Amino acid sequence: MKNKVFVYGLFFMFFISTALYGGWFDEEQKSEELEDIKKKQELFEQKLNQIVKKLDQIQVAITKVASGAAKPSEANKRPKRKPADPNYVHNIPVGDSYFIGNPNAKVVITEFFDFQWPYCAKSVSLIDEIMAKYGDQVKIVFKSFPLSSHKQAFKASKYAIAAGRQGKFKEMFKRIFKDNTWRELRNDEDLPKTLAAELGLDINQLEEDMKDPTVDALIRAETAQLRALSNAYDTEQYAGVRLAVPKFFINGREPTGRSFEAFSTVIEEELKK
Repeated sequence: MKNKVFVYGLFFMFFISTALYGGWFDEEQKSEELEDIKKKQELFEQKLNQIVKKLDQIQVAITKVASGAAKPSEANKRPKRKPADPNYVHNIPVGDSYFIGNPNAKVVITEFFDFQWPYCAKSVSLIDEIMAKYGDQVKIVFKSFPLSSHKQAFKASKYAIAAGRQGKFKEMFKRIFKDNTWRELRNDEDLPKTLAAELGLDINQLEEDMKDPTVDALIRAETAQLRALSNAYDTEQYAGVRLAVPKFFINGREPTGRSFEAFSTVIEEELKK
């Protein structure tokens, strides 16, 4: 843009100079006409300089904006993620979430899950193994975290909670994950209703509970819990967790792995406290 302005300006000045000194005007033309042309030339040169200065200012402003967009301010920078600290204790209230095991157990294991995620399906055997060994010494809490990319996961959680109101949350949870049944949710989001009949649930009551807004509210509250943990930071120690499922915590501590051995190590430590 700036170059074009210069070209037009030079062309105009060349035209005026040629007119003045090249004989385009009659020598007998009144001097005031020549003076008028000279004044117009000076005025044009002034305007041209003003335009050039304005373009320079605009260029500087654009550079600043581009630089600011590429480099976020220090205040908005997210702290660099550090490796999970197995000893850091996160605050995860049980709330109204469903659980299995001893309500007063010393060790509370919390799982955030998604009914359409294969790794959550694999975690069922881990839960069974933990319950088989520790029994009444542990309580396992289930919290929904349906991923936005899994369109049927939210409704599947609603079915599980509705089943829980008839005392069958654990049964519905395990039935959906059993034998890769969860894969069929993609083509039939109401498949859990069929499973509910197999489990002997009152279907009419199930459908009524599905309409209860507190069911949706519970799922959203559980989802918000994990998001809050992911966004939580400590000034001295990084506390934010990786946003992924299944996500387990043992008395608020995130185990370093998903193996039974990794879980057992933390459980034994907590039982000794």
